[in-house]
Amino acid sequence: MTIWTSFKNGTAPARVWLKRRWAPTAAIAAVVATTLGVITDIESLVTGGGSLSQAEAASLALSVASHLETASIASGGEIDGNSDLERTINELARSGDRTVEQALTDLNNGNSDAAFTALEDSARQLERRQPQEAGERWFAVGVLAEAVDPERALAAYQASLALAPDRPRTLDRLGGLYLDQGDDEQAETLHRRALDAAIEAGDELEQARIHSSLGSLAWMRGDFDAATEFYDRALELADLNGDVVLSARQLGNLGLMAMARGETESAETYYDRAHNLMEQSGDTVGMALARNNLANIYRERGELDRAEDMYRLTLSELEAAGQPQFAAMTIASLGMVAESRGDYQSATRFYERSLERAREYQYIRAIERAARSAGWMAMQRGDPVQARQYADEALAAAERIPDPANRADVLILSVGIAASAQDDALARAHGARVFEIIDERGAPPDTRAYIHDALALSAFFAEDYSRAEQHVSQARQLYEEAGEIPAMAEQELRLATLAFRREEREEGCNWLAAAEVNYGRSGFISEANRMVDRREEEGCPPREIGGNGNGAGEPG
Repeated sequence: MTIWTSFKNGTAPARVWLKRRWAPTAAIAAVVATTLGVITDIESLVTGGGSLSQAEAASLALSVASHLETASIASGGEIDGNSDLERTINELARSGDRTVEQALTDLNNGNSDAAFTALEDSARQLERRQPQEAGERWFAVGVLAEAVDPERALAAYQASLALAPDRPRTLDRLGGLYLDQGDDEQAETLHRRALDAAIEAGDELEQARIHSSLGSLAWMRGDFDAATEFYDRALELADLNGDVVLSARQLGNLGLMAMARGETESAETYYDRAHNLMEQSGDTVGMALARNNLANIYRERGELDRAEDMYRLTLSELEAAGQPQFAAMTIASLGMVAESRGDYQSATRFYERSLERAREYQYIRAIERAARSAGWMAMQRGDPVQARQYADEALAAAERIPDPANRADVLILSVGIAASAQDDALARAHGARVFEIIDERGAPPDTRAYIHDALALSAFFAEDYSRAEQHVSQARQLYEEAGEIPAMAEQELRLATLAFRREEREEGCNWLAAAEVNYGRSGFISEANRMVDRREEEGCPPREIGGNGNGAGEPG
């Protein structure tokens, strides 16, 4: 009796089943306006007496923005994910209010509780005499708090709306905060309120931003058609009003939607246009990000040399622009090129280098991606202990990222590792978690098949053959839907093994015949011949030529 065929680590990894977004809710922020001088002693700016000069305010704002961005990425946020941050901090730094300036200094020094308490007190004081300014101050508190204290941000935005219920920007940011917390219904309500208010005010640029937010919401729900419509409208409004950076963002988003639909030529056109607009605006980081997305397309097409060249150019630009966090992501992309070439040693080195860089800067999203990819490489070389270590680190990072797709990616890896390690309880627990996510978000059939494949192996090792057969049957059907005939044939071989174990000889022979046909039609002649030999070993009658050999039916 042939034993269960071993779980194949080479099964196409499902880690790309939900492609990372360009950053629909994020942006490629414009660089802070020219600073007239470089000031390194932030504390002396505030304690020196008198209001800050324009150069001093710019220096303080830049330092605080950098500090908050670092705090944000360490808690799972996206780089440049808060498009209102720099503007808001610049306005506060130039307010001439010494209390506000001291609060920004405290925030920069890591004393966030004192900083936010002072800013909240200043907002309450303004409520009594200048309610409009108080609403703006509460909004500013919310923008700053998003990076380090989302619950505080939530309360601040609600306080702002109590004073100005129809302010579109506040409604839009609050909606985005709810979306990050997984409440998409409340997010949609707020975004649509924001859009109605922006239309009433005749503010087309604000309408563009809110359409982009609604596009993000649709994307998070897996509704690519609706997302595309929102991004198209956002692009139209941004173009009409001459906002080059906002237009570039929407082109990037539309490129992502095209990639999600497999339309690589359209995606390339969108990313090219985004790159050109970023070049016009002088945004080096934005240009690098657009180029990185173009490299992703070349890699998907199998143009690996072209992709590698562009990733390396992107990497050098990001390093020169002082963006080591983004550089960590690009290093991981070079690993994916090496992996596509079958050079697993080089791929592992790239992933490990990316992980080291991401750890250094506590870039949670980069840690998740690099650790997950390194985990797949450890699986490929048959090292489940190392794979589990990487998977645990990736999952810890993914738990801190709002987008559940990150958790799904890691959980898929974890199911495979657990199955190979014969840890059935963990495989089942993580399998249930990943199905909960993809049932809501959607996933292609080959991804679902891969999970059932791993869970079948886990059940087989646990000697729960009935459960194993259920998973194999589902995997076979899903691989057929995905057009992956060799994988389908492998499931038929497994069904034969399980049928023979139940002493259902005729059924087992029929499954072997089906596997022989599907291996043969896929060009795997040696595997087809192996099925012939197996049928002889099991004493099966000769297969009838011209029968049910199209792979579409199920043997009785």
